[in-house]
Amino acid sequence: MKRKTAKEILAESFRELAEKKDIDKITVKDITSNCGYSPATFYRQFSDKYDLIAWDYFKKAEFIVTNVGNNNYP
Repeated sequence: MKRKTAKEILAESFRELAEKKDIDKITVKDITSNCGYSPATFYRQFSDKYDLIAWDYFKKAEFIVTNVGNNNYP
């Protein structure tokens, strides 16, 4: 089983918060508090929350493009 990276954990934290709160109201502190990371860890990975959002969408698009036509694609 593949271990999640800090980027993946931060993105997951953001998605959890986005289910309950408007995106413009979510802060870096909210994201890091939700997953137990420090803001310093966040800023080592991303420049801001919009950078995180862009990275997350890119990874999801990359997964789709890579797996289209495969039997394991959902």
